[in-house]
Amino acid sequence: MTSAELVRVARPEQRRRFNPRRYVAGAVDVIADVIRSAAIAAFIIVPAAAVNPVSSWRPEGPWWAIAVVMLALLGVERIGLALHELSESIAHPAPRAPYTPRRPKHPAQ
Repeated sequence: MTSAELVRVARPEQRRRFNPRRYVAGAVDVIADVIRSAAIAAFIIVPAAAVNPVSSWRPEGPWWAIAVVMLALLGVERIGLALHELSESIAHPAPRAPYTPRRPKHPAQ
């Protein structure tokens, strides 16, 4: 046996641990995707529902109300984006800062 073979030791196979953080992040990500998809679909459905095809495609409701609903849907879509960012921060948390004492030590120590 050479010295290189003595130094190189095979690692035992590590078992994957249960990581609930990954599952929570996945669930939050799915909820974010559902919210974003529903907001984008409603962005198309709301104006289409306000149109009456019998009366030569004129809108039944006031356009200002439809515009307010569509702006609210953009806000809902932003909530979905915020939840997506939250799931990323849950899955990959920032590393902890090293400990720094509140009072500096005396230079003589």
